Amino acid sequence: MPSDNFTASAMGIICDDAAWPRLPLAYRTGLLLDTTLHPMFGELGSNIWPCAYWSSQPAEAPVPITSNGPSNVMIIQDLRDPATPYEGAQSLRMHFGQRARLVSVDQGGHAVAYLKPNMCANDTVTAYLAHGTFPASDSFCPAESAQSAALQAQQAQSATKTQAIQTLLKRMKP
Repeated sequence: MPSDNFTASAMGIICDDAAWPRLPLAYRTGLLLDTTLHPMFGELGSNIWPCAYWSSQPAEAPVPITSNGPSNVMIIQDLRDPATPYEGAQSLRMHFGQRARLVSVDQGGHAVAYLKPNMCANDTVTAYLAHGTFPASDSFCPAESAQSAALQAQQAQSATKTQAIQTLLKRMKP
């Protein structure tokens, strides 16, 4: 696999997902605003991307986020995610209305489930993906020490994870 395959694939998705401004001035304006509002990562998201020069346009318009539709959207978000701020998850939750549940996790960094040792977050996601257990309301997962979470993970791993994997494998069979 070529070393740039991940980047090329990501750009194909990102650039074809929505129409991007073509003029560099639009990026400069956004950059000034976002670096003021989000000093840590404003430059990353607002800088000019290859999408400004992308040769194709999106095949369809973005789907509007509304409260109409099935109630099965689970949003899981770290409170201190520098790449996707918590306020974005709150706004998304508001737009989805009662269709969604927001699981707020008291930890930092990007990417919540399975990449960090918060058993509350991991168990909530596993219950949803493996068993279809949709939270009854928005919920909060408190911070867990790495030691405590590791011990809990070892205790719960054999039964819960094995059952989840078996359930997912059954669902994948034609």
